[in-house]
Amino acid sequence: MRLRGLASPFNASANVCRVLRLTLLAPDIAERILDGRQLEAATLPALMKGFPIEWDRQP
Repeated sequence: MRLRGLASPFNASANVCRVLRLTLLAPDIAERILDGRQLEAATLPALMKGFPIEWDRQP
C-alpha cells in the first residue's frame, strides 16, 4: 500500500511555514531552548501548534 500525500507540495509548504514560524520566538526563549532550559510549554510539539508572535505573550 502506498501512502499518498505525505510528500505533496501542499504538505511540504505547510511544514515549512510551521518551522519558519519558530524564527519568531523571543530571543530569551530561543536561548533557553538552545541551553536545554526551556519551559514545559516550549516543547517542539507545543510550539508547532502555534504561539503568539508578540514576545511578551510567549510561554
